[in-house]
Amino acid sequence: MKVTIGPYKDDDTQRKEEVHLHDYDTWNMDHTLALIALPMLKQLKATKHGVPYMDYEDMPEHLQYDRRQYDQRAVGDLFNNWDDFDEEFDHQVKVWDWMMDEMIFAMENVIEDDIKYIGDIEHHDRVATGLKLFGKYYRSLWD
Repeated sequence: MKVTIGPYKDDDTQRKEEVHLHDYDTWNMDHTLALIALPMLKQLKATKHGVPYMDYEDMPEHLQYDRRQYDQRAVGDLFNNWDDFDEEFDHQVKVWDWMMDEMIFAMENVIEDDIKYIGDIEHHDRVATGLKLFGKYYRSLWD
């Protein structure tokens, strides 16, 4: 595989994008994509400037709070009370960081593909959760 992706342009011209694949790049495509996604996820987590809207049911229990409070804020009431904004934003950053950590864990494990985890349901479930989050929030992987 050879990939060349140039920077975004300030004008209306397209950025340079070239992707050349070999047959072996798709033999184990999940591994190939994880090799690309992992460093990108790590960089995005380190340099992000915001967070996306995240569904309450995707939050881990230790980061959940009153569902009615979350639903109310999700429809825009948060922006009518700026006193709560910083606290809420900090909480959302923690949730997004957790989700990104789960995506990173999943990609690391797809790459590692270690046989020692065969039969370890908890490990398998965590990898599956990270991959599910990656798919669900794919369009939110921006900076």
